[in-house]
Amino acid sequence: MVARGLRAAKKNQDAIKVLAELETEYASIDDCDGYVCEEMAENLHELGQDEAAKPYFKKAWTALQNDSLMCEHHPEHRLEQ
Repeated sequence: MVARGLRAAKKNQDAIKVLAELETEYASIDDCDGYVCEEMAENLHELGQDEAAKPYFKKAWTALQNDSLMCEHHPEHRLEQ
């Protein structure tokens, strides 16, 4: 994901812009992508915007808690955040 690469490069604002566009696209079809929400939350968290990150972490949890890929291949603490 481009946004993950941007976050790794400490270009959080650029990542947030990309993620906001994706969020808008998903909203237009009345959908939510848990991975987009998780990445948005991580970027906001890294910028010290924890209150803004909380709803995204919650959306990510809701969307991904039963995702088999997430449950099988990623540490449990990732969704607990």
